[in-house]
Amino acid sequence: MLLEIEAAAFARTKKLRGYNICSQLFRALKDRIGAMEPQQIFLLEGGPDSVVAHHHAHGDVEGVFFMGPDGSILYRNQFDPEGSWMVNRTVEAFRKAAIAFNRYCAGDGRPRSEAEFLRDAERLKMELSEIERTDNSELSFWDAILEDIDAGNL
Repeated sequence: MLLEIEAAAFARTKKLRGYNICSQLFRALKDRIGAMEPQQIFLLEGGPDSVVAHHHAHGDVEGVFFMGPDGSILYRNQFDPEGSWMVNRTVEAFRKAAIAFNRYCAGDGRPRSEAEFLRDAERLKMELSEIERTDNSELSFWDAILEDIDAGNL
């Protein structure tokens, strides 16, 4: 039922900012009924249809990363199967960014203090910008992740 609520809201907005609001609502509801699992990107060696990784969030596969015709990496969320978001220009940059993201999400397994959260968030932002500059596009996966971090949702 909760996934249906998020899917319906996402279908109405079709924008990343709307997705962030839906994601916040979903996380708040899920926190009430069970522990949250950290987000993670599972890198694949070679998947079907150029799939290079799966994005797990809330304990489920939320989307896939795949190689576009020009070699760039794109993201498709399960709630928007027709749309895709820019991730990185190369698979090498994507793999580095995914490793940094996974390290940030995993932490050391214990709750972070505010100071630790801010330090870790700044480290991830710096790592992502050093790997490849984000383009500030409304449909950029990493920009949406950074917005979630700034809002305290990740």
